[in-house]
Amino acid sequence: MMDPLPWLAAAGIVTLGAFVQSASGFGLAIVSIPLLTLAGLRLPEAVAMVIGAATVQAVLGLRSIRSTFQPAHTLPVVAGQWVGTPLGVFLLVTLLENGPDLARQAVGGVVILVNTLHLTLRPKPRQQLHPLFGPLAGLGAGLLGGLVGMGGPPLVFFAMAHTWDGKRFRGFLWWQLVCNAPVVLTVYALQFGVDVLWFALQGALCVPVLWLGTRAGLALSGRWSRAQIMAVAAVLLYAVGLNGLLGPLLY
Repeated sequence: MMDPLPWLAAAGIVTLGAFVQSASGFGLAIVSIPLLTLAGLRLPEAVAMVIGAATVQAVLGLRSIRSTFQPAHTLPVVAGQWVGTPLGVFLLVTLLENGPDLARQAVGGVVILVNTLHLTLRPKPRQQLHPLFGPLAGLGAGLLGGLVGMGGPPLVFFAMAHTWDGKRFRGFLWWQLVCNAPVVLTVYALQFGVDVLWFALQGALCVPVLWLGTRAGLALSGRWSRAQIMAVAAVLLYAVGLNGLLGPLLY
């Protein structure tokens, strides 16, 4: 069991991630996971904590839009995630065997890549994509989710490529998280020990303070323009990513 002070620090980091995500539209995992590793958690523990918090948040969100969401249409994406997740965990084990610094650098590199893609990639929305795009998006999400706990970007880009309204967009992302969270946590528990499930539970217990971060982010989004928010979020994420990527070389 974590001491109260480190747990409060971890809860604060997850809340910061919720704040950035609600203000800019993304960022819970890519803000929280690198900062949690800097705070002393192992990468699997940080991933499990964020998954626990995000899953409870997603379940609550799905309850509010259940009448408009059609989960059966996204099963190929779910299947792709289930294939990609164990492969991502295998890559994570390989990184950890070569030292925690290499794992931190991988997280930093992914944060920089994801942030850059988010700022530059704007797929043209269509009514329907080629059937292969769903499994491929799921496979990419599973690989990144299993490796560094940041499986959202391929799913976001897949959703952005559709002419979906806001509810369907959010519902798709929430449903993918809920479907894949048990797979990630099961593989993590088998590979790194059942203690990671305790960190997932602690993440779930962060949901009340997550709500505070979400409300604060929404309040900010009402005062700042989207361009201003995106600029601040981008600077923050590049700083986090560069620290993870270059930190082991500089410190």
